[in-house]
Amino acid sequence: MSNKLTRKMNGKADDDSSSTQPSKRPDTIWTLLTRARTVFKVQVAKTNVVKMQCIYDQIRIKDFPDKEMFWLLYKKQTNRLLDSVSYLKECEALKISAKNLAEHTVFSGSTKINEVLDKGVKSTFGEELILYVERLIDPKIAKCFQTEIQSVSNESPVL
Repeated sequence: MSNKLTRKMNGKADDDSSSTQPSKRPDTIWTLLTRARTVFKVQVAKTNVVKMQCIYDQIRIKDFPDKEMFWLLYKKQTNRLLDSVSYLKECEALKISAKNLAEHTVFSGSTKINEVLDKGVKSTFGEELILYVERLIDPKIAKCFQTEIQSVSNESPVL
């Protein structure tokens, strides 16, 4: 039996337009981080606080469906790096915090993560390593931004 005949027998329309239209995919961690990086690149001050603000602004603007899930996915990606023995050894040899660098690497995107895992830290970042000494996701700063996001999302619209 043909697929169209089976569809008619099951009472389904002959219109296949639903299968040809692209479905609206929810924002992923990577699309959100790409937008955050785009905003961050044009900033005059390239501090960790500004970088975090870019992330949180994108979470708020795009209303990421599950903010906690975003941070769990972010942590999962940092763990990809932290699970690599060669990554840990190279960070130790360079006297840089593997955790701090992993947080910055995830912000840089999946391509950068794969490059670090394939080519190594020094080959990927070179002299830029000095920019990633401090922790990106400082719990005190994150808490401040989280409170701001909650207060904005709880505001009632003005009528």
